[in-house]
Parts: sequence; structure tokens; C-alpha cells
Amino acid sequence: MCAPIIFRPFSIFSRPMMITDGRRTGGYQYDRLDLVFDFLVEHHLTPFLDMGVRPNAAVKADGEAVYFEAECVQFASRSVWEATVSDFVRHIVKRYGVETVSGWIFEISCDTIHDPEGNCYSDSHYQHIDAFSYLYRELKAVSPRIQVGGPGAIVNWNRSFTMDFLASCRKLSCEPDFVSMFLFPYDTLSEGEQVVHRRAIDRYFEREQVAQMEKMLAESGIESRLYISEWKNSLSNRDYLNDSCFRAAYMVEQIEQIWDRVDMLAIWMASDWVSHYFDTGGRIANGGSGLLTKDMIQKPAYYALAFLNSMGDCLVRKDRGDLITSCKQQDFYILCYNYKWYDCSYFVNQKDVEDPSRIGN
Repeated sequence: MCAPIIFRPFSIFSRPMMITDGRRTGGYQYDRLDLVFDFLVEHHLTPFLDMGVRPNAAVKADGEAVYFEAECVQFASRSVWEATVSDFVRHIVKRYGVETVSGWIFEISCDTIHDPEGNCYSDSHYQHIDAFSYLYRELKAVSPRIQVGGPGAIVNWNRSFTMDFLASCRKLSCEPDFVSMFLFPYDTLSEGEQVVHRRAIDRYFEREQVAQMEKMLAESGIESRLYISEWKNSLSNRDYLNDSCFRAAYMVEQIEQIWDRVDMLAIWMASDWVSHYFDTGGRIANGGSGLLTKDMIQKPAYYALAFLNSMGDCLVRKDRGDLITSCKQQDFYILCYNYKWYDCSYFVNQKDVEDPSRIGN
């Protein structure tokens, strides 16, 4: 069961990376990006790049952002974005070689909630499929073994977008190597012009969301792998349950339900450094989303993942509370856990849980 070590960079064309200003072609600077990729290649880590537009943000609770910054470069036109993508692909192939890049994974997610800020470039007739098909053909021209996928769907939000995307992929002969989805246990709703997230009360939310995506794939006729490219029990980066044994048991319980139905499951995220900010102060643990604290202390969720990666290759039994596997040498591995569903008060006082400073006020 040992999984490959995959590193997921996103916001490649962000202002801090200083590759381009998005207004002109040529004169690209890859110095900062090269430092990242050189490290990954040297340590045999597989990049899983999200080429979509992502904000730099940390969330305290639903509707309450600790900070939110749209840091991606705003490309002036489709032609400028396409020229930049083409040069980027040529650069990584020249620097690392076709054989190395052929093992990389590329996703182009679509932020359908922050529209049009989530578009890859400025265009009054922007269609996400145009950006995807261009990236797909550029990478496949290098090597058919490069994995290219999308769209980072949120299953219970804008289902028609996902179906249109899959149908267009078939029509344009750019069927993705994998179809990706983001999975957070929230019901995503529209209240007027505002998008709101409500904590899902369904204990089997993850399993049902995967089933819905499987149904959409079947309806579209696309036979691709299914990747959950981002998954966590909470949207909040200030939720003290992130540092608890609850999250560890939650992870094992949910993975036990869906591990034979998806081809990749990526945990959001590795380190609390991603959401480190002024409000975290000098605290060792601050409810961040990482498997590790900013001081590299391993949280219970880290050990849950480590235990799962230590299991055997053959499934013997899975049941609520235990998981038994074996290997070719007939060694058996048993993982036991004590998972308890949320008390009803969690849903009533969710913001207190996701912001401990509220408790007692």
C-alpha cells in the first residue's frame, strides 16, 4: 500500500514567482521556480502541478477569512497565456529532460466559485475547456505518458459545469488521463449572489460524493482515473480538531470507505506553514490544516497516514474500527481505530469549534 511521494505546487504563474507580468510575451524568469523543481527532482518527488488560478488564503470559519489574496498573474489575453504555457513546457523539458517530465502530473482546476477571478486569462468569451485543451496538447506533444487532468470539480456545486467539461473533452479528443475533484464535507449553496458553505451532516458524505462523480463519468462515457486532488475534514485553517486524534480516526474511516474507488487521494495539506499568519502567534499548534506543525511536530493525522502506508498490499478485511491486510510473505497488518461521529452540538456551534477564541464569549 505504500504510496508514491507526490508534491503539489499550485499558482505557478503567481506574482511572487515573478515569471511574467502577464501583459507581454518573452523575457520569462524561472529562477525561483527552478529552485523548487530542482529540489523535487533531486529528492525523487513527483510534482503534481495545478496550473489553474488559485488564491492565497486561510479560512477561520465559514465566511471568515484570516487573509485572502488573489496573487496569480492576470494574463491580458489568451494568446499571452498560451505563449507563456508553451515556453514553460519547453523550459522544464530542456532543464529536466523528457524522461523526467513524463512522470509528472498536470491538473488545470477551475475555480467556479470566484468567477471570473478564477479564469486563466482575460477574455469575454472565456471557456475553461479552451485552456485545458491547449495545455493538454502542449504536454502530450512532449510525451503521451504525461498525465493531464482536471477540472478539480466540487461535485455538489455546478454539476452542469463538470458535465459540460467532460462532454467537451470527448468532442475535442482531449479526454483527460484523470478526472479530478476536490472533496470537503460541506454543502456548497448559493444565497443570491453569495456562495456559502454549510457543514454536511451526512456521515457518509465522502462516499456519496465519489458515487456521484462515478455516475457523471459513466454518463459522459469517459473512462479515466478518478483523483481526489484535495481532501480534508474541514475548510478551516484554524480548527483545533485539525490537531486532534479525531482527525486521525476520521481519515482512516473515510479512506476505508473509498480507497478502492479512487485512484489517488491527496490529503490537504502537508504543513501548517502554508497558513502561518500574524494570528498564530507563538503557539505550537494553532488548528492549521497540516499533517505537521510549523515546527515539524507530527500530528495524529500524520501517524494515521503513516500507518496506512505501512499496511500490506492485499486486503483481507475492512470493517468499522479495523482494517486487516497481508503481503506475499503472509504477514498480516492490523490497523484498529476508534472513530466517533460528531456530537450534534458541533453543527450548532461550529464556529466555536473552528475558532477557539470564541469559546467562553
